[in-house]
Amino acid sequence: MKTKTTESEKPSITEQGILIIPFESDPRYHWWNGGQSLDDTLRELQVNGDVIARYCPCCVREN
Repeated sequence: MKTKTTESEKPSITEQGILIIPFESDPRYHWWNGGQSLDDTLRELQVNGDVIARYCPCCVREN
């Protein structure tokens, strides 16, 4: 039985722009283990282009 994910178990971005993906988070965020891409996670978190460029420089899209 799956329990509800708490806020502390969800990916987040620190004030310094550091991506935190807790090990206890939903496995779909575990890019290192076949989960969704970092690009998808960052966009889901609605981060700015500078943060996306830090983690996925080839994923930055021009408007």
